[in-house]
Amino acid sequence: LLPLTDVDEYLGVGYDDTISGREVADNFAEHARHVGAVLMKGKVNSIRIQGAFKRVHSTGGNFWARAVIIATGAAQRELKIQGVEQFLNKGIRYGAQVDAQIYAGRRVCVVGSGDEAMHAAIFLGQHAKHVTVLCPDDNPTAEPLLVQRAIGHKVRILPGTKVVAVKGGETLDYMFFVEKGIPEEQGLPIDAMVIALGPAPKTPIPGLERLPQENGYFAHGEGGKTMFGGIYVAGDCTNLEIRTRMSVVAGGSLCAKRLWQWLASNPLPKVK
Repeated sequence: LLPLTDVDEYLGVGYDDTISGREVADNFAEHARHVGAVLMKGKVNSIRIQGAFKRVHSTGGNFWARAVIIATGAAQRELKIQGVEQFLNKGIRYGAQVDAQIYAGRRVCVVGSGDEAMHAAIFLGQHAKHVTVLCPDDNPTAEPLLVQRAIGHKVRILPGTKVVAVKGGETLDYMFFVEKGIPEEQGLPIDAMVIALGPAPKTPIPGLERLPQENGYFAHGEGGKTMFGGIYVAGDCTNLEIRTRMSVVAGGSLCAKRLWQWLASNPLPKVK
């Protein structure tokens, strides 16, 4: 949710006045606390199965659990071309979730074809001088409504374009691309670039390498069940066919239900 500026594809949210992804996430967190969940910050370093328990080692401490749900999400798909690493955070960013003022009056391009790219373009279109979306695909793969909104914010969309290089001095100055049907390389002066190519699988947390994967995402049975009793997977870290908030929430809800049933049917042995 955090990388998104507005949320409008979740039932009951943003149908009139849009709400930011951060606000939605904060509301979810507050609701979870209200019903008794304890939220802790920290990086999980490993998960090990030890008998009837799972040992979670993290920067916030070590924890023991009967069951664990893995919902680590997905990473950003990288744009691997000349110059990206050189200008990362010097004009190039992955995602547009930063202070809008840094884009005010600037020439910005967005690289991507999907919903994430259009959300970024709509956000940028409210602040930047010019916004151009370079779609690697022949046509945008985003929801048509998002494409229409982007065009309504005076966003220019160039389908069938491949970015080949970025150049500049201390900061980003130019972007070079090839457009389908035009053999000559074209250059575009820009002040900033937002890369929004969609999700990519993350490296599994140590201890979970043996979980079956499909294209880098966790494969699973009904309700997120894995080959290890008491370990379930949910959300964008799994091999979802459709990645929307509705589908992720539905999958997570079923996962929690199946985990609860597993706990009830696998009680700890009584100590004699």
